[in-house]
Amino acid sequence: MNRPQRAGSLRARQPRRLTYEQLEVRQLLTADVFLVNFQPEASFAPTRHLIDSGETFSAQDGNLRYGWNLDHTDAAAERNASPDQRLDTLIEFRPGGVWELQLPNGEYEVTVSVGDPNADAVHYLLAEGQSLLAGEATAAGQFVQAGGTISVTDGRLTLQSPSAADNSTCVNYVYVVGAADASNQAPSAPVIQEPSFPGQVVNPSDVHMEAVGYADPDGNLHANSDWEIWTTDSAGAPLELAWTTIGIGGVERLHTHLGDGVFVNSHSGRGDLMFGAGYLMRVRFRDDGGAVSPWGERVFLTGSATEAFPLELEGVAADPPPHWLDGLGREVDLSPALQSPYLLLESAGGETLIAINASGAPGNSVTTQPMLDGHVDVRLTLFGGSGGLTLGETDLHFVGADGVEHEVYLPAVDLPAGETLYLWVASNGSTFFGSQGQQNPDFSSLARASILGFVALEPGYRVEVAAEGLRLPVNIAFVPNPGPDPDDPQFYVTELYGSVKVVLNNGEVREYASDLLNYNPTGNFPGSGEQGVAGIVVDPASGDVFITRATDADGIEGGPHHGQVVRLHSTDEGRSSSGETVILDMVGETQGQSHQISDISIGPDGNLYVHNGDGFDATTALDLDSFRGKILSLDLDGAPAATNPFYDPADGLTARDFVFAYGFRNPFGGAWRAEDGMLYEVENGPGNNDRLARVESGEGYGWNGSGASMTQNAIYNWTRPHAPVDIAFVQPETFNGSAFPAVVQDTAFVTESGPTWAAGPQENGKRIVRFEIDANGDLADGPIPFVEYQGQGRASVAGIAAGPDGLYFSDLYADLDMQNPTAVGARILRVRYVGLATGSADFISDVRAGDGDLTVQFTDTSTVVGATQWEWDFGDGSTSSDQNPAHTYATQGVFDVRLTVTSEQGERSKTQTDYIVAGYALADTNQDGVVDHTTDVANFVSGWLTTTTGLTTQQALEAGDNNLDGIVDSSDAFRLRRALFEAAGSGGLGGEAMSPLQGDYNLDQVVDQDDYSVWREEYGRAAGSQTALRADGNGDGRVDAADYSVWRDNLGATLTSEQISSSFTEVESSEPRPGMAVQQPESRSHRPRWALAASLSGSSFMAARQEPVEVVVAPESTQWNRSRAAHEEGAPDRARASLDRTWNDTIVDVGPLSAGQRSVQYTAMMHRTVAESLSSDVQASITSVRRGE
Repeated sequence: MNRPQRAGSLRARQPRRLTYEQLEVRQLLTADVFLVNFQPEASFAPTRHLIDSGETFSAQDGNLRYGWNLDHTDAAAERNASPDQRLDTLIEFRPGGVWELQLPNGEYEVTVSVGDPNADAVHYLLAEGQSLLAGEATAAGQFVQAGGTISVTDGRLTLQSPSAADNSTCVNYVYVVGAADASNQAPSAPVIQEPSFPGQVVNPSDVHMEAVGYADPDGNLHANSDWEIWTTDSAGAPLELAWTTIGIGGVERLHTHLGDGVFVNSHSGRGDLMFGAGYLMRVRFRDDGGAVSPWGERVFLTGSATEAFPLELEGVAADPPPHWLDGLGREVDLSPALQSPYLLLESAGGETLIAINASGAPGNSVTTQPMLDGHVDVRLTLFGGSGGLTLGETDLHFVGADGVEHEVYLPAVDLPAGETLYLWVASNGSTFFGSQGQQNPDFSSLARASILGFVALEPGYRVEVAAEGLRLPVNIAFVPNPGPDPDDPQFYVTELYGSVKVVLNNGEVREYASDLLNYNPTGNFPGSGEQGVAGIVVDPASGDVFITRATDADGIEGGPHHGQVVRLHSTDEGRSSSGETVILDMVGETQGQSHQISDISIGPDGNLYVHNGDGFDATTALDLDSFRGKILSLDLDGAPAATNPFYDPADGLTARDFVFAYGFRNPFGGAWRAEDGMLYEVENGPGNNDRLARVESGEGYGWNGSGASMTQNAIYNWTRPHAPVDIAFVQPETFNGSAFPAVVQDTAFVTESGPTWAAGPQENGKRIVRFEIDANGDLADGPIPFVEYQGQGRASVAGIAAGPDGLYFSDLYADLDMQNPTAVGARILRVRYVGLATGSADFISDVRAGDGDLTVQFTDTSTVVGATQWEWDFGDGSTSSDQNPAHTYATQGVFDVRLTVTSEQGERSKTQTDYIVAGYALADTNQDGVVDHTTDVANFVSGWLTTTTGLTTQQALEAGDNNLDGIVDSSDAFRLRRALFEAAGSGGLGGEAMSPLQGDYNLDQVVDQDDYSVWREEYGRAAGSQTALRADGNGDGRVDAADYSVWRDNLGATLTSEQISSSFTEVESSEPRPGMAVQQPESRSHRPRWALAASLSGSSFMAARQEPVEVVVAPESTQWNRSRAAHEEGAPDRARASLDRTWNDTIVDVGPLSAGQRSVQYTAMMHRTVAESLSSDVQASITSVRRGE
C-alpha cells in the first residue's frame, strides 16, 4: 500500500521506496532481508523500509503478512525530535500485545531497536520466547539495539512484551535476515571498482559504490549485498557508521548510491557526506542460501565545498543604461531625503561602477563607469538614508564593458535610517552578505540566489528559460519542419518517469503522452529511481514521435526491466499522442538504472539508431548475441537495417542482426555530424575514462569492465568522471546553424551532468563544454567550457539539442528549495547568441489600450548602431520583421511586446510587460466587469493628474490612466464618462447599465462651477476630439447650448456627504461677476459672501493629504452646490500623513436671491477628497437677508 510522505520536516528526505510490492504473496527465500519500521501510517518511511502502522496481522506492504494481534494504530507515534526517521518513530506495546511476521521455518538474525526520543522508558521484549530485553531502561533520546539468532518453527516470527509494572516498551524498527546453515559456504570477498583506488577524492553528494567478482564455492546465486560507509581516523581506521543499506538486491547489489540507504548516527538526516573528510566504504555479498562473504573495503576522501565565483568587471556600459527593477518589473524610485538613499556597484576599494541616487524628479539619477584600469571583484552597497529603506526582492540589470549582459539578484531589505547593507556578487548574479571593510569576496552567507543558476562563459551568449514546470526532463527533440501557427509543436521533451511534453511555438507546455511505464519508477535517487523514459526523436515525414524506455517484463513490481523502442502516434498534428506501437521489445535483456536503453536518432539513411546500455553486465557489451552494450540500427517499423554489418536474414532474426556497433558501457548521448555524416556518442566510464567517440559501422569499442577498455576508439577521455550524457552539433544543416556565429559552426556541444543531485557548482560537471573536431573525426580542440552552473541549487545538465534560435538543454532537477530530485520544477533552458551590439532597443506606440479590435502603430526608437534587422513579438502569437509595424489585436488580453534589433555585432532586445491592453472596457479601472461610480470614478478622481510612468499596467489602470498614456487627464475622463453611458453588456461591460451624474463634466462627483468652465472651454466643438466630448451632456456629438442646459438643470447635484460641524460668518455682499453660470433675476439682488473659520483638528480631515479644500454653499432645500476651491497658503507637503491647520477668511460666493425673496437659509459645507473614502465634509447653517432694492 502507498502512503503519503510527511511534509514540513527539516530533516533531509529521500523518496520512499517499497522493496516488496508483488501482486501475489511472494515465495520467501532463506536470504531474504526484511526491514520494518514502526510508525504512523502518514509518516515518511525510511528508504527501503516496510511500514508497520499498528494494524492487525494481515497482508500488508508487498502482500507480506505481518502485524499485531490487537490494533496498535493509536500507539504509533512520530516525535519530530530525531533526524534519524527510524528512531523518531515508534509503536508502544500495549498490554498483551504481540507482533508477528510470517516466515518460512528456519534461523534468522533478528535486530530490534527500542527507545523514545521524548520520554524515558523501560523495555521488555521476547522473540520466539527468547529474551532480548529484560527491564532495559532508556532515557529520552536514548536507543538500544538488541538481537540474536532466532529459530522460527511455526511459520511466524513472534515478538511480544511480557507484563511488568514498569513496562513501557517502545519499538522503533526490526531487521530480519535469513541465516545460513553450517553447510553453506560463504561467497568470496567482493572486488571493489568504485571508488576506483584507495584515497580517491569523490563528491560527498554522489558517492558511486561498485563491486564485482561474485564467486560462490557451492554455486549459490548472488541474492543481495550489505553496503556501509564509516567515518575514519587519520590512519583510515573505522570510527563510526555513517550510512548503510542492508540486503539490497537487484542491480544495486553490485552498484549502489547514497540514495539507496539511510544516514545514521552523526550523519542522521543528511543527504550527503561531509566535505573534506575521510571515509571507509565496505561491502559484502550474500548468497541465496543466506551465507555472507567477508567484507571488501576501500578508503576514500570527499572533496571540499566548491566556492562560488566572484563577478569580475572592468566597466559598465552607459547605453543601454542600468535598470533597477522591483518584483513587478518597475523601476525602483528612491525618495529624496536629508540624507538620500543610494545603491552602488563598486569594488572593495571603492571604485564605483554604477551609482543610483535619489532625484527630485521622477526616477533616479544613474551614472556608470565605462572602464577601470583592470577587472575587479564587485559588491553592492545599499544605503538606507535618513528615512530608512524598505524594498522587496529587486534585480539590477546592466551591460558590462565587454558587452555581456548581467542580472544581479538583491534580497528584500528593511534598512533603518543611516544603515548600510553590503552584498558580494557572484558571477551568476547571486548575492551574499558582506560587511564593511571586507577586501575579499565572502560567499559563506547567501542573501539571494540566482534565478537561472547557469552562466554563459563566452561573450555574446545569453542563457534564458524556454520552458518550465517539468519533472526530470532528460532529452529534447525538435520538430524538423515546425508549422507556423502559435499552437504548432516546436519540440518535445521526455520526462524520465513516464511522460512526454510538447512545447508549442507560443511557449505553451502541454502533455503529449503520459503513463508510458508499466511500473512505479520512483525508486531511490540517486539509485534505482534513475530509469524510465529516455530517448526521443521526431519522424520528419509522419510527425510521429519515437521514444525509448525501460519496461517491466510482466508488469509486476520488482521484476526485471528491459528496453523497448516505442512509436507514438498522433491525430492532432503532434499536439497529443493517440496511441503507441512497440516496434522493438528486447525481452530478457535485463537493464537497470543509468545503464538502460537511452538515446535514439534518425540517421542520414532514414533508419533509427538506438543506444543500449550494458545493464551493469560488462560481458554483454562484447557479446554480439545480446542487445545490450550496443548501438542498434533498425527501420521505422522495427526491423533490423539490412545494411547492418552483422545482418544475416538466413539464420533468423537475432540481436546480432540489429547491431551497428558494440562494446559500449552506457552510451547516453548521440548526435549526427553533417560534415562527415557520422554518428558521435558520449558515455560514462566506471569511475574514470568517460568517453567521446565517433561510431563506425561494425566497430568494437572494447568495454570489458575495466576503465582502460574505455580508451578504445575514443576521441577524448575524461580521466576524472564528469558524466557526459548528451551531445549536439551546431551546424548550418540544422536550423541554419541555430543563429550562432560562424566561428562555432560544426562544433560539438556536450553536457557534463556531474555528480547526481549535487548542490552548487561542481568541479567535475554541471556544465556544457564544446569540442572542435577535424575532418578526420579527431580532436582539434576541447573540451572548452561554454555554459556552467554557478548557482547554489541542485540543477544540472542533461539533454541538449540544437534549435532554430539557439542551443536548448534541460537542467534535469528543480533548482532551488527542493526536498528531492524528482520534484516538478525543472526547465528547458536556451543559450542564444545576442552578440556585442552597441546601443539599446526601445519602442513606442500610438495607443496602448482600447475596446474591441485594437490596431496599434509601433515605432522603433532603438539606438542600436548599424541595425539591419527588426523582429517584433506582439505577445498574441503574431510577429513582424518590419521596423515600424502596425498590428491589430483581435483577441481580448493583456500582452507583452518584445522588440529584438540586430546588427553585425549582435542584437539587443526590449520587452515591455503588459504593454498592450486590448478588448476590455478600459474605463473599468479594476477590471471587475462593471464601470461604476463606487470604484472606477473614485479611482479616476483620486488619480487625477497622477503620472503613471513606471507603474505596471494594472496599477496605471487602477490609477485612472485608462488610455495608458502616462498621465491621468481629460482623455481618461472621456473614456470613463463614455463607458458610464454605455448600455449593459456593451464594450465589455457587465451588470446593470450605468448613468453618470448629469452635467458633471469633470467627473468629480459634483455638478458645480468647474463643470461650467469645462463647458465654456469646449463650447462649439464637435465629435472627433476626445476632449471636446467631455462636455457633450446630451450625447449628440457636439458641445452647445443644450449641454449648458444639462449642466444648469443639475447644478448642485452630488454623490457625497459625510457631515461634521463648523461655522461661517457673513461678510459684505457683491454683485455677480461677469460670466458666472447663473440665471440673472428680474430685479436687483445681492450675492452674499461669507468668511470661513473651520478648525479641522480632530476631524476626519486628519486622514487627508495635499488635495485642495473645496467649499460648498447651497440653500438647505437643494442639493449641495460646491462653487469654488479654497487653498491654505503654505499647504502641507506630500510627505505629511495628517493635517491639523485652520482656514481663515475664505470667501465663498453663492447664487443670487430670487425676485421677491427677502431671506434664504443656507447650509455651507467644506469638502475635501481623502484617501480612505470619496469625501469628508464640514457644514454650518447661514442666513442671507436682502438689504434693499
